[in-house]
Amino acid sequence: MIETVNKIMIYLNKLSENKTVVIEKDDVNSVIKSREAFLCANG
Repeated sequence: MIETVNKIMIYLNKLSENKTVVIEKDDVNSVIKSREAFLCANG
């Protein structure tokens, strides 16, 4: 989960610096899977 949060923070930093950012589909899927796994593990 920490890795997922770090990815999100990197994207937010890029957005604030460049005003644009390309998010790869694989990264989005990875974030979604990580979130689902976290929610399942924590009820």
